[in-house]
Amino acid sequence: MRKLKILYYNWVDFEDEQRRGGGVSIYQRNVIDAAVRNGDDVWYFSSGVCYSPFSRKPYVREVASKTQGVRKFEMVNSTILSPGQEAFGQDVARSPEMDPLFADFLRDYGPFDVIHFNNLEGIPLSFLRLAREHYPQTKIIYSVHNYFAFCPQVNLWFQEEATCRDFRAGRKCVNCLTHLLHPRGTQRQYRLEYLLAMLGISPYSVTHRFANWAIFGFLRSLYHVARSGYRWYKAGRQGKPDPSWGARRATEATAILDPAAADRFVQRRRAFVDALNDYVDAVLPVSQRVADLTVGFGIDPAKVRTLYIGTRFAERATDAAATKPIVRGQPLRLAYLGYMRRDKGFYFYLKALEKMPASLARRLALTFAAKIVDPHACAQIKRVAHRFASVAFYDGYTHNQLPELLAGVDLAVVPVLWEDNLPQVAIECVASGVPILTSDRGGAQELLGCSDLVFRAGSRADLYAKLRGVVADPSILASAIAGRSRLFSPHEHYELLREKFYLDAHGDAVRRQSETPSLELQSAGTARL
Repeated sequence: MRKLKILYYNWVDFEDEQRRGGGVSIYQRNVIDAAVRNGDDVWYFSSGVCYSPFSRKPYVREVASKTQGVRKFEMVNSTILSPGQEAFGQDVARSPEMDPLFADFLRDYGPFDVIHFNNLEGIPLSFLRLAREHYPQTKIIYSVHNYFAFCPQVNLWFQEEATCRDFRAGRKCVNCLTHLLHPRGTQRQYRLEYLLAMLGISPYSVTHRFANWAIFGFLRSLYHVARSGYRWYKAGRQGKPDPSWGARRATEATAILDPAAADRFVQRRRAFVDALNDYVDAVLPVSQRVADLTVGFGIDPAKVRTLYIGTRFAERATDAAATKPIVRGQPLRLAYLGYMRRDKGFYFYLKALEKMPASLARRLALTFAAKIVDPHACAQIKRVAHRFASVAFYDGYTHNQLPELLAGVDLAVVPVLWEDNLPQVAIECVASGVPILTSDRGGAQELLGCSDLVFRAGSRADLYAKLRGVVADPSILASAIAGRSRLFSPHEHYELLREKFYLDAHGDAVRRQSETPSLELQSAGTARL
């Protein structure tokens, strides 16, 4: 079997101690492990979170990897911050400082048979062109784990409250963010992390927390107090008030919507679409819904193929797990797992529980497994707990705890409000034999393909109707999980990825598109956005 030399890119180290990157990092770890086990030559590159306190000039450095058989590099002092939201509004088309560094890296360590981008955050778009030019036979792959290529906010999530179906020619992007960005502050945070890592201080240690408090809490507050005092003293000496303290003059106008700013977002999306069409061999959405959206944004359908990611839980999935008995008349055991985030539907779910008719509420037993980042949400759960058969709360969980947690669950709720590409938690639940009740946004609904377990996103009435249906007929759950889509282990996923895309370095995209689609590998749809 031919050995492949593969370069993977994601904005954060796949072995990051802080476990940043969410589901993409989990996927990256799994696929790298499968590639190494397969005997392929694996390289890794990251950018956008490593900043040196000793210099400002970008450079590439090699870092030690805990995974045997992997060489790992990172761009230090990237001109483009990660994650993607931190670079909102920034020109990411090219970087004169970083482009030569990446070109030199490819020349010095290449050629690579495959360059697989699992994200485009933290790097300029010109890296796709450089990847294509460094060796004509290289296969360039882009997996669509989020929407950064089309949305600078990353999630198609407008003003932290609604899915964005139409960016109105960039006009919605101008005022999308609900808070001001502070890139210099983010870089200072990253530089402190760099320094503490050099000293061998864990990000979870007391020393690390104290250093953050001392520098960004205590010392930063002292600095602002001293600066304000000096400005007040200087103004007093000059016999006039500090002009920055006065009210804005009535003749000055603040631009709320600048057509030029809107056009920059239009140009940004067009640049990404053109680059993906020009330089990438295959665009791999992680669900059919994402494939439809990707084609709708303008990506060549001949390049777009749906490839569901693998999960370690699929290795333990058995038909027996799909036959968990549910006794009619007993409380239906629901679970919400994941994050306390508005776009994940957590707060919608809380409101739905609070407003739920008593006749339905008393038939439900609730479980929450989410890291507590909002004490008010926990208080809200306690206020309504008496309305339900039982309520349990886990302050976060690990993958090792998940099987035990899911053993006491009949149905997991995935109430996402955004077009969530394919939530890891949904895959893990279905692979573990637990069906999911999901909204009609994103790819989670495709795992079961059961209309009885899909409700209109944001609709409490439809959520109640689906729950009533399951309470009245628990056999819906057994039928749904028995008909689940074929799930793949990381090794099985990697075999598909390698055979269909990595080895087909000289294949014709049109010919690939004409192949008969299967459950695990589907052609893109034609929906437009």
